[in-house]
Amino acid sequence: DTSQMDELLDVSDLPSEETKRSRRARVISDVNAWGWSEIDRPVLTRQRDDEERRRTLYVVEEFTLPSWATPKLNRE
Repeated sequence: DTSQMDELLDVSDLPSEETKRSRRARVISDVNAWGWSEIDRPVLTRQRDDEERRRTLYVVEEFTLPSWATPKLNRE
């Protein structure tokens, strides 16, 4: 939910709700821009909570990192 996303993004201590909202939106936009350019779909989506319609849930969609983004393992 939004409070967990704020903690993850380290913005929960910011005094302004508008600043928090702006930073969340910017991160989601940047991550999804990467998703569209690399895997042809968004990585983070927002969904309304079915039980509490005022609450927003953030979902990380399932995806596989491209080969250039995964570390090469030493094989001996």
